[in-house]
Amino acid sequence: MASHLDRDAVEWATEEERRARQKKYDQVARDYYDLTPPILEQGCMIAYEKLYAKMAGLKKGMRVLDLGCGVGGPARHVERGTAMTKKAGLDHPITFVKGDYMKLPFPDESFDAAYSIEALCYAPNPILAYREIVRVLKPGEPFTLHDFAMTEKFDESNPEHRKVRNWIELGNGMTKLPWVPTMRGALKEAGFELIREEDVFKMWMPFRNIVQNIYRLRYYLGLEPKESSSLFDMMWYCPKGCATGAAMGIFTPMYLFVCEKPAKK
Repeated sequence: MASHLDRDAVEWATEEERRARQKKYDQVARDYYDLTPPILEQGCMIAYEKLYAKMAGLKKGMRVLDLGCGVGGPARHVERGTAMTKKAGLDHPITFVKGDYMKLPFPDESFDAAYSIEALCYAPNPILAYREIVRVLKPGEPFTLHDFAMTEKFDESNPEHRKVRNWIELGNGMTKLPWVPTMRGALKEAGFELIREEDVFKMWMPFRNIVQNIYRLRYYLGLEPKESSSLFDMMWYCPKGCATGAAMGIFTPMYLFVCEKPAKK
């Protein structure tokens, strides 16, 4: 249970408070990933990554853009991600670049494919990010997106729905969780052709306490630093919100869109 955070304040956060967080979206996400990479790395699902690569149409020899690449994303972890890649013998074909989704530091039509896994949900305005991806992709090439999202059952006017949404946002360092219909419309408006979309995951309710309890035990055994206590409190919202939202049918952590930039006529 969260002990140091004002849970009521988070549950019933106002739109004004959420907008204030959105103005500093980059700092919110950076602070979150300064704390959580070891947890996220240890929970990596290799089998799903292989399946995802197949769905994304990734092939040897392609120049591929990974938007929000985990330990290579936030500034403090660029060196760490580079070191891990070198250790795996992949430092020649892989390069880490610090950037902003809304202002990608790459020339037009410079990539053969692009994908994002649980990353673009941190963008305060997804359509701007989608437009940038269209810009840097070559014509006729794929973009695959798997993200946290509020489903079509989410009702903004329902206070319980908003409460769960607020839990998930705080517990995952987000400023504005995307809504599936908005994502669909934004992808089309940005210029993508939608090939496939589906919810590929249903959250298992007992999961909500597993990760937190493992790391809380490590903390009490002295295997985690004292500063981790605040992380445990924040992460209470993550599994609690995700599991509750999934049980209500208003949230999914794995909504998939497979898109393509139209080929030039």
